Amino acid sequence: MVLKLYSHAISTSAQRVICVLAEKKIPFEIVEVDILKGENKEPAYKEMQPWGLLPVLEDDNGFRLYESRAICRYIAEKYADQGTQLIPTPTDFEARGLFEQGLAMEAGTVDPCVFAALNEKLFKPFKSGLSCDDELYTVLLKRVELVLDVYEVILGKQKYIGGDVRSIHPGRHLSPAQWVYIADPVR
Repeated sequence: MVLKLYSHAISTSAQRVICVLAEKKIPFEIVEVDILKGENKEPAYKEMQPWGLLPVLEDDNGFRLYESRAICRYIAEKYADQGTQLIPTPTDFEARGLFEQGLAMEAGTVDPCVFAALNEKLFKPFKSGLSCDDELYTVLLKRVELVLDVYEVILGKQKYIGGDVRSIHPGRHLSPAQWVYIADPVR
């Protein structure tokens, strides 16, 4: 069993999936999709991922799935008995509720803040050649800092963002946050 992850080194979404694969101790290979050359917009790739985004997971049975959050959930549930348990059992309603709350926070609050800052500082100049608006970036980074302040409050009351049980949350938060640091290590 070797899964294939169609990805590129700068894909923060693919890094989420890689974290979950590592936690589950699942062998996988990366199939490089060179987004710098536009390979993700070619018809062959868009057959797998109609939006032309990364990543795409191909299971050993040929099943393909895109959208990193869906891929992470798929892996965590399909391989529940392998590696670290990343999703609380459905019958532990409180743990499951905190888990779902953590997922909702990441997707609805944290990710948009982090990616707005990341887009302004790194992707906008990289993709379009436009300069970063430093004033806007400062405002966006302040929003990220406010989100992290709330995380500190949450983590003062529980072990992880998704409750007291380790889950798929760290990989979902780590990769975008690390890119903000890479884009602007001085701050």
